[in-house]
Amino acid sequence: MIRSMGRGLPMLAALLAAAAPHAAAQTVSVAGRAGTLGLGPDVSVSWDDRFILRGGVSLLPLAVDLTSVFRLADDLSARLTLPNAFYTLGAAMEHGIFRVGAGLLYKHNDPRLVIELGDGASIKIGNGRYTALQVTELTATLRSDPWLPYLLVGLGEHNARGLDIFVDVGVAFLNDPELVLRAHGESALLRSRLFRDHLSAEQFTVRRDLGRLVDYWPIVNFGVRYGFGG
Repeated sequence: MIRSMGRGLPMLAALLAAAAPHAAAQTVSVAGRAGTLGLGPDVSVSWDDRFILRGGVSLLPLAVDLTSVFRLADDLSARLTLPNAFYTLGAAMEHGIFRVGAGLLYKHNDPRLVIELGDGASIKIGNGRYTALQVTELTATLRSDPWLPYLLVGLGEHNARGLDIFVDVGVAFLNDPELVLRAHGESALLRSRLFRDHLSAEQFTVRRDLGRLVDYWPIVNFGVRYGFGG
């Protein structure tokens, strides 16, 4: 977590340095935010009365147990690991407490679902069924470009002095993400043509079933900020 935060701090420093000559008489806001991108700091610098530059770092070191959600058998388990950090850099226009913004989001790592087979378990892959002696683990990774454009709207001024709260709601756009399935287990089986065909068929089916839903990453942030200067 500390290492991920350290990668994002230079970005925030660069934002402040780039805006410093113009923003000497403007408002600088330092904030903390929490939401679908995780938890972390947020810095904004006003360019004029309405335009702000904004950057942030959010940590999301979260692994979710989905075994009960998928209603899996007792000898199967499923764990979803989300990207452990997000970095955002963008700009926004404010009109009173209302705000519209856009920018780029960088995600560190891709979402990954891991299904583990316990003793006596079996799993259907494509048109085949395999036991825990053959396949011990199946992973599904949703791969996409790390840099994602985003749009958001919000409430709460960043171009004002003093203490305030804010809310962001928006979406980041994944460009045609690819689902990649990997299996661990008996090496001879995993190299066989039949198993690879079954795995490819399962990969195609799952990606088709996911549809367009995975093309978007929701952004919902709640935060507290303090502005000074101006």
